[in-house]
Amino acid sequence: ARHGDALAPAVLGPTLAVGGLALLSGRRWSLPVAAGALAWSTASVRRVLPEAPGRTGLALHLAARGLSWSVRQEAALATRHWWPAALLGALSSRRIRRVVTASLLVDSAIALANRKSDGLDVPTAIAGRRLDDLAYGTGLWWGAWRARSVRVLLPRKSNSPSGRMQPGQPN
Repeated sequence: ARHGDALAPAVLGPTLAVGGLALLSGRRWSLPVAAGALAWSTASVRRVLPEAPGRTGLALHLAARGLSWSVRQEAALATRHWWPAALLGALSSRRIRRVVTASLLVDSAIALANRKSDGLDVPTAIAGRRLDDLAYGTGLWWGAWRARSVRVLLPRKSNSPSGRMQPGQPN
């Protein structure tokens, strides 16, 4: 309540959020939908960039980074912030199981790639990450329950054309 939207678990633009979810879904239509989101985002970013050589390439690069961050944030939502709902959904839906599985793989790969030399073997590091996610998500949902508000569970919509944060926008 004190921090408002500053504690949103993710900041996502609608176009890139759809593209990221499509990629995590792993369906036949996923790549065309993600490519469409990437093209739309590239065009949006290009419109706000100043006229300069390489503007289209830069817009594509920024849009691709935005799409990759959307995938990362959505994977974190499924495995950390929203795991209780993801678990319930996965018990009854094959589609949700596919998204949760892809999210676990993406999140684990990112965690391993960013891991410092901690002396842990890979299975232990992954198990530790999952336990940390379970503890964090449990505390988050418990706090939301006690506050009788789901606000802390909801992502915040990015207002920038690319779905990325604008300079001066609060994090």
